Amino acid sequence: MTFKNQGVLLLLLLAPFILLSFHYSYLKRERFIKSFFSTSNFAKIGVFRSRGKLFLKSLFITLAYCMAVIALAGPRYGFKDINLSTIGNNVFIAIDTSKSMNAQDIKPDRITVAKRKIIDFVNNAKGERIALIPFAGQPYMLIPLTTDYSIFKSFIDIVDTDLIPVQSTDFYNLINRMAKVISKYKLTNVALLILSDGEDFGGNIDAAIKLCKNYKITIYAIGIGSGEPAPIPLKNGGFKKDKNGSLITTRLNEKFLENLALSTNGVYVKSTSTSEDIEFIYKKIAANNKINKAAIYKKRIYFNRFQWFLMLSFIFLCFYFVINEKKLKSVITLILMVMIFQISPLLANPYFNNKRGISSFNKHQYRESIEYFNKAFKEDKNLKFKFNLGDSLYKLKKYDNSSRAFTSIIDKSKSSILKEKAFYNRGVINYTQKKFKKALDDFKLAIKLNPEDKEARINYELTLKKLQQKQKNQKHRQKNNNQQKQKKKKKQKNQQNQQKNKQNESKKHKENPSELKKQKKNNAAQNKDKEKIDKKLLNLYNDNKVFLKQAIKKHFLMHKYKNPEKDW
Repeated sequence: MTFKNQGVLLLLLLAPFILLSFHYSYLKRERFIKSFFSTSNFAKIGVFRSRGKLFLKSLFITLAYCMAVIALAGPRYGFKDINLSTIGNNVFIAIDTSKSMNAQDIKPDRITVAKRKIIDFVNNAKGERIALIPFAGQPYMLIPLTTDYSIFKSFIDIVDTDLIPVQSTDFYNLINRMAKVISKYKLTNVALLILSDGEDFGGNIDAAIKLCKNYKITIYAIGIGSGEPAPIPLKNGGFKKDKNGSLITTRLNEKFLENLALSTNGVYVKSTSTSEDIEFIYKKIAANNKINKAAIYKKRIYFNRFQWFLMLSFIFLCFYFVINEKKLKSVITLILMVMIFQISPLLANPYFNNKRGISSFNKHQYRESIEYFNKAFKEDKNLKFKFNLGDSLYKLKKYDNSSRAFTSIIDKSKSSILKEKAFYNRGVINYTQKKFKKALDDFKLAIKLNPEDKEARINYELTLKKLQQKQKNQKHRQKNNNQQKQKKKKKQKNQQNQQKNKQNESKKHKENPSELKKQKKNNAAQNKDKEKIDKKLLNLYNDNKVFLKQAIKKHFLMHKYKNPEKDW
């Protein structure tokens, strides 16, 4: 067992004095009462029956005090090792705060543009630890390495050209300061992003490059300025001049910054009005420093057990008050206290509820596991309890609630491992609901956070195939629908054409009634011929079936029929 506040345990040294003082006060009171009553009468009206009970009463109050002190010290028993990871690299952002950065050759001025570029870099960052170093003649670590981007952004407004009192830009002092930080904290894969106009008055650039190679510092530089000479404005108005009264101008030194970056295997980019320059630099930093992309380390979490000692303190206090009461009351009180002692620490321990939830989950009792995980999450807002809750909801086919739980974990969690699992589970939910596009995006994000997750890769491929099949089926259905529509249109056209032909024929017949009479005569003649043939065929059928078949064949061949008549 360990203690969070070990210094509080020194209060236990007062326990013997408390015991003696209480016991002495009881004895003194007993002597005072005996001075007024005889021994026989004292036994009848006295508060205590024996000195042993006097001692027990003082002992219980002392033990209650000791248990309260131990609870105040923060006892911790049991622990759990959790794997945590930091995604990204160690990026130090150095911004030039010399007076030349007040030049207005780019609007509104160089220092404002540089600060905007830093904000764009932070907005693109995905887990990198970032530090901010304003520098001129001397560097100053304004913000140490952190992943709290909101705090980082709030400090950028402080940066101006009056922040560093020592002027005249010196890049050697900046890199020397970086080397000290790296050696002190044993950092690896360090990237230095410099936003400057490239004017160096230190003159120790070769020594600075050697330091970069020795400490494996990669420099990425962004040139701030237009490349044309510009005057340096002053606070009181006007522009900076030399001793002779001539105007001093400043110009972006691209060659210096490019040489500095390339000598350390870095990249130089000139600033643009858009965020393309900073996006390019961020991609290069992420691509060149992949070793620290998923640095995983273990953190030990201890379970707080102060509630145990608080309950013991409460029990000893009860003994203190109950020791002279009737036996029945004392027994009932003890039973109640023991029950409370057994139940209360369990209710106050979220990790116990989590364990009970996991055991009921393994027994396929998902409704009970939901209750335990809900209790654990209410007691301790640990997102892992919410993750377990999402799993239980998924097992009960409450897909919408489960998806919401995993979405909240993705939005709130800073742990890449927990995020990756939440993306994976949400992808499974979307897959079961046949939302293949969303599932594909979730599995893709899970793979980005953990490229070694084989299950995520397999599910990604399966989802991709399902999505392709779905798209093919949709195209096939569309083709069939189009074909059916075309067929309907053709039928409608044919019907319209037939109607038109009938109308035209009726018109012709009306105009030429003689043709109608001829057609009627021809039709009547054909019908008579058919009847004669039918009679002959019936006579032949009665004589011989073979002749009937031959006659039918000849009949079909003569008239070239494709289908027999319905009456046959």
